[in-house]
Amino acid sequence: MDHDTTIPAPLPVIETVRDALKFVWGNKLRMMRALFIPAVIIFCLEAVPYISSMISETSDNTQDVFNRYDFVLLHIRTAGKRSNLVASRVDGHSMAPMLHPGDIVVIDRDDKIIVRNKMFAIYHEGGLTAKFLEKKTHLLILRPVNPNAEIQIIDLNENPQPIVGKIIGAWKDL
Repeated sequence: MDHDTTIPAPLPVIETVRDALKFVWGNKLRMMRALFIPAVIIFCLEAVPYISSMISETSDNTQDVFNRYDFVLLHIRTAGKRSNLVASRVDGHSMAPMLHPGDIVVIDRDDKIIVRNKMFAIYHEGGLTAKFLEKKTHLLILRPVNPNAEIQIIDLNENPQPIVGKIIGAWKDL
């Protein structure tokens, strides 16, 4: 009986997890990566409804603010534990240079507590507007960033709940 006298090839040196995967699965690693990475990306994003009423300083839009027709993808780290989010596109210059026409803002509709130096979305005169807020007795003062834009005042006796929510993020067109 003939015995095989050839010396087997030495095992490769495995220094990393990637080397181990290559050794075990060979070329299947590329296929695994192609399936795994898109799945991870999909599970890291949250779909935020995009509302049709635009954030504007001239709130002449009479469409229903919560008429949803599209979605914006938001990373779950940004969303955190927030669940009542909506997105809207900016149209106007009252918050320039912070926000410009075409920017998209994400609004947390559960966070309506007025905090100094935080931007809020307000339903005012038939549309949304983004402003910094101050509350004085029964008045809500809407302060723009742009010094050329007008300060707006809402009487809370006439419109008791104008705050849509706090703006938690903005994405700009570059």
